[in-house]
Amino acid sequence: MSRIPELEQELVAAAARLGSPRRFVRPGLRAALAVGAAAVVVVLTVVVAGLDDGARRQQPPGAQPVSPPVDSGPGPFIPERQRIARTANRWARLFVHDDLGGCNYMSQPACERLSCERVGGRPIPHCTPPSPAFRRSFAGAKVEDVETKGYRAAARFSNGQVVELERVSGDQLDGVWWITKWGAGAGRGFFDSKGR
Repeated sequence: MSRIPELEQELVAAAARLGSPRRFVRPGLRAALAVGAAAVVVVLTVVVAGLDDGARRQQPPGAQPVSPPVDSGPGPFIPERQRIARTANRWARLFVHDDLGGCNYMSQPACERLSCERVGGRPIPHCTPPSPAFRRSFAGAKVEDVETKGYRAAARFSNGQVVELERVSGDQLDGVWWITKWGAGAGRGFFDSKGR
């Protein structure tokens, strides 16, 4: 709401505290000050009305109303599906070029599958590291589809491969997603209902 009436009261009170400037100021100057104060009030009213109007802009006929994005703290709000796709795309770029670089966006068990070793150097039984051809298949691949189920998600790449992700912190507005599964069986149950 507007604070214009409160501002006027504050101006009057300030003038009274100064010891009634009317006795020191000529009538012509008083009129000029009154016009100036009125102009300031009008300008402030227009500015406040303009700010309020910006939040309520009218949509063209038939358009869907668009609500302003939710403020999720520092930085712009990024929808959950976009955060999932962004994480998967970043992982894919590192997965192609760096043996363990993809671990930056992976859970520990998924990262251990890259080298087929547990922390401490213990081998993972029946584990096969990804082939160079599988890694290269992610070169230039981009996420084309994302499906979510609560705190779990799957991202399908343009190369046909699917990775699974899990929200490891935060909520739907600011959660952090990590790759938890890649390769054979990843995404099972996510895209099946779409007939793919």
